Amino acid sequence: MPKERRSYSKSFKAQVIAECAQPDTSIANVALTHNLDANLVHKWIRVHAQKNLALQTAFIPVKTAPPIATHQALPATIRIQ
Repeated sequence: MPKERRSYSKSFKAQVIAECAQPDTSIANVALTHNLDANLVHKWIRVHAQKNLALQTAFIPVKTAPPIATHQALPATIRIQ
């Protein structure tokens, strides 16, 4: 008979990821503490990082100075020596 896949809540995954983020913490040790496979925890960390990266790369509007009209622009001089 095949094993059924276990599912974990988002809050549980966030708790495990937060524990792994602590300094001097072994991901394998955290996984063993929660009776999880270390590869699964590494996957959760990767997915979490990808989601955070997607949020960080969102468009942020920036105000710029108005463009200088062409009649007010300084003359450009190119010198080749």
